[in-house]
Amino acid sequence: MHVHPRPSFIPPGFYPGFYPDFYPCSACRSQPRRRSDDHATLGRTLRARAPRAAVALHFKADHEGEGDETDDAVVSSGPLSSSLIDEDALFIERFRRSRESLERSLRDERRRRPPSADLAPKGLVTSLLETLLRPHEVAPYFGYEVLYGCCTERWRGVLRASVGAGEGTADELVYRALSSSMERRDNQFGILVGRGVDSSGAVAVDTADGKGGDDSTLSLTLDGEDYYSIEYPWDTLDYMDGTAFVESRLRDGGSDELLCVLGWSLERSAGDGAWLVDAIDWQDFRPKYRPGVGREEWERICG
Repeated sequence: MHVHPRPSFIPPGFYPGFYPDFYPCSACRSQPRRRSDDHATLGRTLRARAPRAAVALHFKADHEGEGDETDDAVVSSGPLSSSLIDEDALFIERFRRSRESLERSLRDERRRRPPSADLAPKGLVTSLLETLLRPHEVAPYFGYEVLYGCCTERWRGVLRASVGAGEGTADELVYRALSSSMERRDNQFGILVGRGVDSSGAVAVDTADGKGGDDSTLSLTLDGEDYYSIEYPWDTLDYMDGTAFVESRLRDGGSDELLCVLGWSLERSAGDGAWLVDAIDWQDFRPKYRPGVGREEWERICG
């Protein structure tokens, strides 16, 4: 049986199963037909299956002698048929519309996320924690993009320094570095990005006296199960000078054990007045991580 070599414009192994290395010559397994008909059929099949490309296939047969014939596949940059141009234009248009749709969805999602002038201090903290819990759900590293965008220039410098990134480092590289660090196994900040609460042996602290208001406690779920709850034991401390302080407590979603206490120092942006994170004071009550990296333990009665 004669075979036609794989045309050169189809890479080896490209889309396995669709492009074999050789295509059986139909003339060898059927009644004699004009070879131009077989090649035309083969060309239409390849154009339908192959990636759209601005090439035209021209097949020619060598009729020298009466023995076996050898077929050559010649790739030419000659004029394209109108049908092929129409197919390529349709493919490109579909691709363009799909890309624009994804870009619109991502822009809409960014508008929904902080920072926003419409968010109060507690709203900023809640929205930021919710976004970080599934950092890659919207797009790769999206949660870290939101975190970085919610920080003042001073705190962005702290984040860069924490992962060894210089001042001129591209934002995308900072997001990747933060992801690699925070999602690393046994990292105490992994609780924020869905890596587990590590609550074994955590301290049970009663803070019922500090609860008050409809927004005092919010529960977050991960994979359909309670992950942790966010508790705001006190009202926002607004210094009335463009800065504020919010305390939040993370509790185990099942046992209600106190996991971490976070103190958020916030500052209004000079542009739209949205609240931004200027510092985070972290206190860990999980025995695995106490007293926390680079700091002394608080007195338990003060936590």
